[in-house]
Amino acid sequence: WDSLTVKGDLVTQEGKVYGIDRAARLSGGDLATHSIPMAYGVDLVGAAIKQALNYKIDPATVHPYKRAHVSQRYVFPDKADIGRTVKSVPPFTDSGPALSAWRIGPGDVITPVTAHPDRWGMAIATDVTGEKATERAREMVRQMKRGVVLE
Repeated sequence: WDSLTVKGDLVTQEGKVYGIDRAARLSGGDLATHSIPMAYGVDLVGAAIKQALNYKIDPATVHPYKRAHVSQRYVFPDKADIGRTVKSVPPFTDSGPALSAWRIGPGDVITPVTAHPDRWGMAIATDVTGEKATERAREMVRQMKRGVVLE
């Protein structure tokens, strides 16, 4: 416990905060690898590696500052897509203020979404407000989905 990261989930209800989960690891779902660096300019993964190896961490490199609002949205199949085979997907995006990634590829058979890995993909976007970031991420998802070719 001297050289590790801890992630946790908090829930608020009626003005009270409850911790419902904690684990000795970085947070998943692209939060530690992409969303936090995009929002705050902090290389959380790099800092966690240094911490685990007992390297000295310069506090200035992990001091968060508000850089942008970040929104992440997911690409889901339509019911009519279940059972069909993926022929192609558009290229992913990694342009700094936006990132998209696919969880499906050519040859995959589309199944119902029953767990996180079943989603087709995801998009993360930044902007000056949360609303604008969310709209950008939603538009990325719409464009991504339109580009999927199924057999």
